[in-house]
Amino acid sequence: MGLKLFKHEIKAQYKVILLSWAAILLVSLLSRITNHFLEREIFNKGLMVLNGVMFLLFMSSVILGGMFVMIYVVINLYKTTFGKKGYFTHQIPMSSTKILLIKYLVAALITVLTTGIIILAFYVRSGIMFKEIMNMNMPLSGYENPRVFMIKYGLSMLSGTLFGIMSMYLSMAIGQLANSKKILFSILSYFGIYTIIQIIMTTTMITFMLSNMKRFEGMAGPSAEYYFVNNTFNITIISTIVLTIGFFFLTDYITKKKLNY
Repeated sequence: MGLKLFKHEIKAQYKVILLSWAAILLVSLLSRITNHFLEREIFNKGLMVLNGVMFLLFMSSVILGGMFVMIYVVINLYKTTFGKKGYFTHQIPMSSTKILLIKYLVAALITVLTTGIIILAFYVRSGIMFKEIMNMNMPLSGYENPRVFMIKYGLSMLSGTLFGIMSMYLSMAIGQLANSKKILFSILSYFGIYTIIQIIMTTTMITFMLSNMKRFEGMAGPSAEYYFVNNTFNITIISTIVLTIGFFFLTDYITKKKLNY
């Protein structure tokens, strides 16, 4: 039953998602083509204007396309979990916890894949491959091996993305506790959660820096940079994973105990 629900969620959204991805990649390809012709005729003013326009379209497609997919996924998640369709969703002979988990995994999967599409679009536009970055001999942010930096950066982005989706999920559940204007209350809850988390993360980083000030003073430039960046990555990855798990169980608790699903 869980697999059927997973497939149903994908089937209900894939057409719109695929069209959005295709639009992003198409614009990136067209922008790359105009840039290629400009490289061959550098002083062609018409191509310069066209290339500039295409670059603006490319950046707009990446930003707006990514936002559109995110909004579409969130709206679908809300409607099918807590909206009018949510009643029928929770009639499925499956525990509320499994339903919430499957719907979260689908939303997270689409969001992660969209991030991958955006990265691919930048590659299509610029021609820079991650393999080239990985093979660089120059250090990145204090990392002697750029591969380690890219892996840590990727894990940090991935954990942050998963946490962002779960934060929205929790906000939706909290919003249902209001007697009226549940959508508005959900939005306010999200901004409240975001603000609190940012304060906690900022306080944690300031505390870390102050507690390690003497250690920083005894380090050379690259070593100090590596120590700070590496620990920033570690703190971010661990904290977002812990918060994501905690937020899921809190969402599940509100859904079962407070909303009686």
